[in-house]
This record gives sequence, structure tokens and C-alpha cells, in this order.
Amino acid sequence: MLVLTASRPGPLRLAQASEFLDLDGAEPCRRIPAEKMKLELAESEQTAFDFTIPLSRQAVETVKVALSLSANRAYLFPSPRFSHRSISNNTLNVAYRRFTGYEGKHVPHGWRSTFSTIMNERAADLGLPGDRR
Repeated sequence: MLVLTASRPGPLRLAQASEFLDLDGAEPCRRIPAEKMKLELAESEQTAFDFTIPLSRQAVETVKVALSLSANRAYLFPSPRFSHRSISNNTLNVAYRRFTGYEGKHVPHGWRSTFSTIMNERAADLGLPGDRR
């Protein structure tokens, strides 16, 4: 999901089923509530700062599998030890070190950084403002 959405790892680990909209429709997306975003306190309390990520077909398929495996728990990626909690802050980092072969080469947040760099370069090529966050 990190690769498919360029999401930050924190909001991804806290994803809840109710945030995924129109999964079988023409415009599937994830609407992340402002309080889960990296915002100033005043902004995080306003729904105007909710963030919407369009989902590709592959991301929709991934969400549907995760929903079926999460067995109606609160989080899309529940903790294996505590079903009422999400995976921990470090779960993705540990998974990368153990299972991907990326140890010392790449980190989960790196997908977002790479995406941001590419999109800012694209914006500059098109004469558009980039994202400075």
C-alpha cells in the first residue's frame, strides 16, 4: 500500500475500513481524516483538511484482501498481538529488514520521498508549483 498510494507509514498503519470509499465504483479513494495527517493542531481539527488519495485498481485489490483478513477489526492492519490496536510504529521497518532484502538500502517512508521528488520534478517541468511539505 505504501508503494501504491505514496502514503506516509503512520496514517497507513492507522487505516480503518470506513476511510475507503467507492471500492467497487468508478472513483475509489481513501479519505484520511485530518487528525491522522501531519498538520498543525488547528488544521488537524478541521474536516476541510481531510486528505483524499485516489486508489488504483491494484490498491483497491490490496485493500479488499486486507479487509477480508482483518476480520472486521478496527484497523485495516491490526496488530497480531492486540486485535483492538493497529500494527506498531516499527512493524513496517522490521518487515523491511527481515523480508524484503532492502535492509540498508530502503525504508518504508522512502516510497513517499521518492514519489514526492518525482512529482515535484514533474511540476517544475510543467511550470507548476510543487509541494513543499
